[in-house]
Amino acid sequence: MKGRVLLIAPVFYSYHNLIIEAIKKQSFEVDFVPEREYSFGYNVLNNISGSLAAMFSNLKLSMKLSKKKVNYEIVLIIRGQHITNKIIDNLKDQYPKAHFVFYQWDSFKENPNALKIFKSFDKVYSFDRLDCESYKLEYKPLFYFKKKESKESSIDLKYDISFIGGDHGDRFEIINQFREICKNQKLKGFFFLKMNKFGFYKKKYFKKSGFKGLTKKSVSFESMPMEETQNIFNESKAVLDINNDLQAGLTMRTFEVLCQGKKLITTNSYIKLEPFYNPAMICIIDRKNSILPPDFINTPMQKIDMGKYHIDYWINDFISG
Repeated sequence: MKGRVLLIAPVFYSYHNLIIEAIKKQSFEVDFVPEREYSFGYNVLNNISGSLAAMFSNLKLSMKLSKKKVNYEIVLIIRGQHITNKIIDNLKDQYPKAHFVFYQWDSFKENPNALKIFKSFDKVYSFDRLDCESYKLEYKPLFYFKKKESKESSIDLKYDISFIGGDHGDRFEIINQFREICKNQKLKGFFFLKMNKFGFYKKKYFKKSGFKGLTKKSVSFESMPMEETQNIFNESKAVLDINNDLQAGLTMRTFEVLCQGKKLITTNSYIKLEPFYNPAMICIIDRKNSILPPDFINTPMQKIDMGKYHIDYWINDFISG
């Protein structure tokens, strides 16, 4: 073994487990500690006061970290939603020989706490180009983890365009635009938007602008299982990606779609700056007035080399010292 890594990161789908496995493949041992609490008590406090929830979470985190009596070569923190400089200083005192690495997969607008702590690290990376330019950080996009590209010839393509995701910002309005595009261009679309009940009623009755056609049939109150989600994407020629307009970083879906050899329709214009950008496979749309070139869906597919974005390579910057 090369040494030991302390990973402090969000519990988000299975991504933390994938990162753990990728580090282990590089012959490191890994101890994982969630960056915050995910308990019922935290959720109750967070509904009362975000500050109280953060204090509670950091108290629990400090208790967990104080029990770690081994030496670490690397301390890798991803996002750091509530973590304080005091916690980081305590870790530095506890592991004076460790290399401290910080990675942001949110923008500083989405996670302002990161602004308070990023200077405490030896190396700082972000997926957001604008944050990297503003704060002189190392730019590092996200990753994908699929082993092989899908073989289109062996899959029955049922949909021209698909979208599956949770509700935020203007996603419902953009999906509505694409329902019209599919109707006008005689394309078959599959659109699945997960919305919680509180958000549904708030938008339907108090934010009527842009939410014409919002009904219980147009959204789902339950998430789609990951396996079913992947099956839909495998059966699609193109996938619609609607990024958070507060972030310049490319979504995980961007990499998942392109590595599977699918076409990508995205609201993120910063993708033009990537070395893999290919307008034959990637269509950038205006989120206020979405226009899809009529020939985009049915022109021949072109291969894009996404190899270096696989998680097994993505992890190397963090653990190479």
